[in-house]
Amino acid sequence: MEVIVTHSNADCDAFASLVGASLLYPEATIVLGRRVSPRVRDFLALHREHFEHMRYDELDADAVQRVIVVDVRRAGRLADFPALVARMQSDDGPVVHIYDHHAPAADDLDGELVVVERVGATATILVEEMQRRALTPDPVECTLFMLAIYVDTGSLTYDTTTPRDAAAVGWLLSRGASLAMVDRYLRLALSDEQQSVLTRLLASLQPRKVGATTVAVGGVNLERDVNGLALIATHV
Repeated sequence: MEVIVTHSNADCDAFASLVGASLLYPEATIVLGRRVSPRVRDFLALHREHFEHMRYDELDADAVQRVIVVDVRRAGRLADFPALVARMQSDDGPVVHIYDHHAPAADDLDGELVVVERVGATATILVEEMQRRALTPDPVECTLFMLAIYVDTGSLTYDTTTPRDAAAVGWLLSRGASLAMVDRYLRLALSDEQQSVLTRLLASLQPRKVGATTVAVGGVNLERDVNGLALIATHV
């Protein structure tokens, strides 16, 4: 058995990377964790039949022979898969392939194949690999990959954006990605609860000098879990 996994509360880049990896590893099964972000939840609601997957609690970790890990390589961020992580860290565990774009951390997993590139989104890495293999994702998949790149790069405006991200977007557009659909998900509205957290967070911001740069620092204590904190952060 081969599986593809990503971090808890999968965001657009994580989910798109799961789908991208499934095109590179057609025998592998996507396994979703306990939660996904609001954008991913809404995208799946419209296209659920398009993306076959299993849930984390359906996985038999002992049966897995190869794991493809995307958009993460920190063991601590794979909290939904403790048995699988334990096997990956053992001497006789499954083969591990990793695709990621994040900075290194102390609890990074190792693998037989580790592809880590400093680009704006992991989806960019997988799109480039599709191009090398002459794979052609369909328009729905292209739209998902482009949404992931747009979200993780602030529509190609963040400092982490690279020419490779822009080139990937161009290639996806040429293969049917829908800008209208991307725009729809980028404009996803906050719930009343999320808006309340955002208002409190903005009110808490205090300017601080860090070297020659002024940054705003703030925080909110939450009495219970609030879904979609990453979406809230994009509005700050």
